[in-house]
Amino acid sequence: MKGWNQSSKKKRNGNGNGEKSKIKQSACICLLFELPLQKRINVLAIDTSEELRIFPLSPLKHASSTSRVGFASLGSKIFVLGGDIDRETRNYPREVYIWDFNCNEKQWKKGPPLNAKKPNPVVVTVNKKIYALAGDSIFDRRKTETIGHVFEVLDPELGNVWTPLPNPPFHSLYKKSSGVEFRGHTVIGLNIYVLLLHSYNRVTLYSFNVIENKWKMHNGGDSSGAACAGSDDMILHNLSVGPWFFEAEVVDYLLYQTIFDQPGKVMKVYAYDLTAGQEDEEQETEEEAETFDDDPLPDDYSLVTVPIFGLSHVTDTVTASKSTLAFVVHLRNNVFCLVCIYTSCNAGGRARHVRACVFQVDSVELLEGTEFTKRYLVAENVTQADWIIDSGPKLGIFSASPPFTEFQHEGKPNTYQDGVAGKVIQKGKGNPVREINTQMSRGD
Repeated sequence: MKGWNQSSKKKRNGNGNGEKSKIKQSACICLLFELPLQKRINVLAIDTSEELRIFPLSPLKHASSTSRVGFASLGSKIFVLGGDIDRETRNYPREVYIWDFNCNEKQWKKGPPLNAKKPNPVVVTVNKKIYALAGDSIFDRRKTETIGHVFEVLDPELGNVWTPLPNPPFHSLYKKSSGVEFRGHTVIGLNIYVLLLHSYNRVTLYSFNVIENKWKMHNGGDSSGAACAGSDDMILHNLSVGPWFFEAEVVDYLLYQTIFDQPGKVMKVYAYDLTAGQEDEEQETEEEAETFDDDPLPDDYSLVTVPIFGLSHVTDTVTASKSTLAFVVHLRNNVFCLVCIYTSCNAGGRARHVRACVFQVDSVELLEGTEFTKRYLVAENVTQADWIIDSGPKLGIFSASPPFTEFQHEGKPNTYQDGVAGKVIQKGKGNPVREINTQMSRGD
């Protein structure tokens, strides 16, 4: 999970190896490794404030042999809550555990329990409150326990009690054997967005406004033709139809994503412009098309894709596979952190790695006279570190130097380069380049 101890925004993601990425501190990102058979969760914190370093927190000894728990951060605290059915007792855990970075007692403490079960929940922090929406169990297809309040909020300023919220429009799906599956979720301003996955990979976008306490369903297909660039309708349309997954970071209406699970391909980091329609993007030249063949981005171009240059020396040495996990965290202003969890293979065997990379983003536009033609993002002031992790009962951490790769030009032949910062920008013939140091901010 991604998290921080000054202001917070929780992130959530996971893979089949029982690892979950989470939490965001002002200077720390925490990773949680679930060991359900041992009723234990190991926690690592990556300090991003100065030199990148990693250190363990005290293991969380859970009351249940559960997995797929939810995570959030608020102020100086990390919250661990909910989880799938206990395979021993056949009960759902409702415990909440809290770690406070500012507390001298470095140990987990119990927090206010949930009102109802929350298997594999969507958990976000908005407006200094924690919202938890139940997901679905993979170990309880018979629905042995009727779900009550699927959506709850915790407001620590008003008291240590979870308050039930209005059920979502898809509440009836929780009673069906197919259950509820979310393809992705994010927060923009005071709205929580979830993409609900249906059969045949169909999705529906829902939003919850934390001020009005109301759910809405959005049909992206209704607004695509009439929506204007930058309008709310365009943003909702792009969220409805775009190929984004898991918990996505949205900053300045750019939705950040990674490609990390395609064997044989290098990992890539990119962003979708939620304010733009395809008609706003100039058609690629043949030369550009060749460039993107070398720097592959998603095959689904239903959204305007904004490339991020300057990270290839970090991402090209990450082994992409079904067990690879990667996510982007917005730390502050226009500073981000990319975290990758991957497996390397060599003569000594297989090793599980964690790689962290902190970088600053500048926005660059190409101009044809006074006309906007293309937008790029550039990663500058890039720092990275790599560690080998033994996530067994006794958590082991070993420093591993990232493989050195020669700096590769990521653009067309007409480029300029700042080798130290890793800056490479497309510069077409006769096209000036305008650099914009954007002031990116979260709505919450």
